[in-house]
Amino acid sequence: IGLLNFQDTNVYTCVLIFPRRYLMTENSFAKKAQRRLRMSLSSKKSPFKPIQRKTPVLYTMGKVASSSLTAGFNRAGLPCHHIHNLNLEVLLALAKPSIDAGCLPLKHVSQSMAHKQDYREHPEQFLFISLARDPIARNISAFFQNLYISEQKSGEKSDVNTLLKEFNSAYPHTLPLLWFDKQFREHLDIDIYQHDFDKHKKYLYLPTKNTLLFRIDCPRSDKEKILSKLFKRSIFIPKINVGARKDYGERYKSFKAKAKFDEKFLNQTYNSDYCRYFWTEQERAEMRDSWAA
Repeated sequence: IGLLNFQDTNVYTCVLIFPRRYLMTENSFAKKAQRRLRMSLSSKKSPFKPIQRKTPVLYTMGKVASSSLTAGFNRAGLPCHHIHNLNLEVLLALAKPSIDAGCLPLKHVSQSMAHKQDYREHPEQFLFISLARDPIARNISAFFQNLYISEQKSGEKSDVNTLLKEFNSAYPHTLPLLWFDKQFREHLDIDIYQHDFDKHKKYLYLPTKNTLLFRIDCPRSDKEKILSKLFKRSIFIPKINVGARKDYGERYKSFKAKAKFDEKFLNQTYNSDYCRYFWTEQERAEMRDSWAA
């Protein structure tokens, strides 16, 4: 391992030197993996017809592992959009602080604003991909993401018990429950609830609606096969952006262990259209029990 400095600048190049046998082993492993994937993609029974010319659009609520899918597309050389909201008022509110500071808005905001009209008028040019996650788990993850940003600015940290009170009283708990109505239905004219979700396979492909839905716990290998078949190239999904590994990891774990909710709140959450659509009755009962006081 070596570091090369160019003319006393702050720019360095990292040089990694590996034994030849290591490179050959890794290369052999990669080739075998690609052969296995190509063989799995060659099945004639696949319902997934190639759509190479469509642009993948990761259109999701936050904290549902969409960054992993985006990374998979990027590594496969497939440019994609990664957005969370198409409401113009929301987008303008999100863009304003950056513009006032003389900076470009966040990438997902810029992409939403740039392509919002195209998504509506030319949906055939895109494949809209979205994911679903246990709403309470998603909300806790989002709460900690926002908490980390605010604590970076203030330099202050709250204890777990204080955070639990703040989460219960102030967080918009219905956000994931209403997300598909407020986003897909209002802005794409796609009502996912009119189509039966396969709770066993944990995904649903709607070619006539240019839409692909995954549950977050759909096996990564299944997601890779489906996306690889659709886009006719090998797509591998890395595991990134895991909350428990971040700077707030220990408090995050402690918070999740202590987080318990009353029966009324749990019933409102897990009897919602969103939860009934994506999970079986038994799965909803198990999720409810895991958060029960």
